[in-house]
Order: sequence, then C-alpha cells, then structure tokens
Amino acid sequence: MVYGDFVQEPRAQAYKCLIAVLATMAHRVLLVERDFMTDPGKRFCSQLEAWCVSASRRSEWPGTQLMGGETAVVREFSPSSEVVSSLQTTVDGLYEWLGGLPEDLAFLREDGEAMMVAISHENDASIALRPAERDRLLRECPGIADCIDWASDRVSVTAAMDLYNLHDATLVRVVLLWGKYAQAELHFRLDSQTVTLKASGVTNLTCPHECSWGHSASVNELRGPVDLQEGVRRIEIEMQSGDTILVDAKSFKWEPDK
Repeated sequence: MVYGDFVQEPRAQAYKCLIAVLATMAHRVLLVERDFMTDPGKRFCSQLEAWCVSASRRSEWPGTQLMGGETAVVREFSPSSEVVSSLQTTVDGLYEWLGGLPEDLAFLREDGEAMMVAISHENDASIALRPAERDRLLRECPGIADCIDWASDRVSVTAAMDLYNLHDATLVRVVLLWGKYAQAELHFRLDSQTVTLKASGVTNLTCPHECSWGHSASVNELRGPVDLQEGVRRIEIEMQSGDTILVDAKSFKWEPDK
C-alpha cells in the first residue's frame, strides 16, 4: 500500500477527476450527516437516497472519533454514476463538504478500509492506494500529482530511524493538540537538528513513564506504522527507559524543525 497526504486542495477539474477515478476503484462512498445540516445538505442526501446502502448513527468513522457522547449519521452510498455526478457538481473542491452540507467525504474498499479520507474543516485529507491504483490515478487525473505528497507513507516513516539516526535521539517534548480532530507532536533532538513527528487524526496517545530500565529520555527503537482499523495506524517508540509510547492516528509526517 502507498500512502499520501494532500498538501493542496484538489479543485475544479482536478477534484472532478479525483472523484471519477476513485469511484471506479471504491466499493462505497461515505458522507457524514451532522445535526446542523442545512436545507441544501438535506436535499442532497434526499436526492441520493436511492443509492444509500446504509445509514447509522455513530461516534466514529474513518479519520474521526467524536467525544462526549456526540454522534452523527454516517451514510454509505454505492459509487453509481448519479452519486459521482452529484459529488462533482455540488461543490468545486475537496474541502467544500461542510457549511451545512454532508462532511468528511471518504471512499471505502469492500472490506471497509478507507482509500481516501477528507476532513473538510481541517483542510486535511489522506489517501491509501495500491501501487497500480496510484499509477492509474496519476495517469488519468492531470494535476493531482501537485496535490498529494507521497513521501509521508509507510516507507518514509519507517526509514526515519535511519534517515534521522533516531536511536539515541532525545525526546524533548510530547504535545497533544486537543480538539474535535486531535493532533500530536513529538519533538526529538539529534546531534545537529530537531525533528518532529506529527500525527493527525489521533485516536490514542499512550505515554507511560514507569522507567523499568532506569530513567532515560533517549530513543531505543521506532516501530511501525502498522495498520489497525478504519484508516488508523500505529507507531511505537520504545524508549531506553523501558517505556513504549503508542501513537494511533490517521496519518503521520516527519518534519525537520526550522
């Protein structure tokens, strides 16, 4: 599987083409109906009712976990030509699914795994395709290459241990940005620079500090990411204190601090 993060919103023709290509690969199209839907949003769902194969009230869907007992209606549609046309003509960009319209557009495989997930009000989206699927998307969707950073995938994150020599790096701080869509930042100091692991769509952050091997702020080993469920992946950071930090999130990205 090849993972990518959207670094630019697909708009106009790039957006329409993205929808068309993903619809031919996906088993279902997912949209979320919030309680504050406006009349245009309700009409949109009503017009596609014939192609809605499931609708359930949930607190969790790909890329999102609501807190405090909050729920929303999650609808899954068959990727029919009618659904594709409505997706292409109702908005002009991937992040315009908000403001009273259904939110959090996603394309799902037959096993429920997310191929693409968008969180509109965060201007955030990610994609997970097989190599042949990615090649087809790039071939059939001109302009989409400028929108997706394929570097923040499984290989690059796993290779970060070698790239940044994270063994013996010092964990400086861990930051959890709490909110509807949580984010986490783990800052590491190396000999000559500081790098940050940024996690988006965090569902779990576990930071034990039992120090069974003795007190240490140094990294021993980084493992992952491994797939969990519904587009969530896990990275494990084993510290030389014997503690293992777990980060479960929708996407990960390494950035050198400036």
